[in-house]
Amino acid sequence: MKATTIAPSNIAFIKYWGKKDEELKLPENSSISMNLSNLITTTTVEFNPEFKKDLVVIDNKIDAKESNRVIKHLD
Repeated sequence: MKATTIAPSNIAFIKYWGKKDEELKLPENSSISMNLSNLITTTTVEFNPEFKKDLVVIDNKIDAKESNRVIKHLD
């Protein structure tokens, strides 16, 4: 299974400060932000039972530190 999506960059003007509920990951306060429609990110995710390990490619490069950060977040 493979899926691709695009998303505009997001700028937060007011960020939440802390979490109201750590387990549910609910923010203490609301936030205000805007999207920059001309600055987009394209992301593709592919799941295949034949793959032996996770692989993250950013701008056609593999960066071990960045890959580990993304894999940890997704896990």
